[in-house]
Amino acid sequence: MSTVTKNVIDGSDILLFAYTGSGVAPEVTEYTPIGFGTSHTLTMTMDTREVASAKNSGKYKVRRPGKLDVNGSFDGLAVYPASSSFNYASLLSVVDNRTKIRFVFGEKDTDEDTAGVKSGSFYASGSFYITNIDVSSPNEDDQTYAGSFELADDFGLFNTIG
Repeated sequence: MSTVTKNVIDGSDILLFAYTGSGVAPEVTEYTPIGFGTSHTLTMTMDTREVASAKNSGKYKVRRPGKLDVNGSFDGLAVYPASSSFNYASLLSVVDNRTKIRFVFGEKDTDEDTAGVKSGSFYASGSFYITNIDVSSPNEDDQTYAGSFELADDFGLFNTIG
């Protein structure tokens, strides 16, 4: 019996990062993890279009690829970290100002001296609009936040250098 080594990615190693730099072509080190995130989802969908012609008039539909779309969601613990952190209050500000935000969905760097996406890892990046954000404050429990985002423009899948 053969043994297969699997490199299963631990979900707690995947973070949603927000771009906090000022460059046009940001480096992955200019991204800050969304503070105290507990879960995030990235969804890619593809529309299809039905192709109709005399040649394929059988009983089954024939489809071709259409446009792609990307959206996602996030949630976390609402905390009041240092002013340099990107937290839920920062997300509320993005929604209130109706501005785009550049998100990166990728593996965190385990080196505590380095911020950002792990070198040599796969990640997705794009500009998004946060379409909703909810803050929940139950009595005698932790305050949490949750939200969703939709693609505004420019999205890509990348490997970091390393």
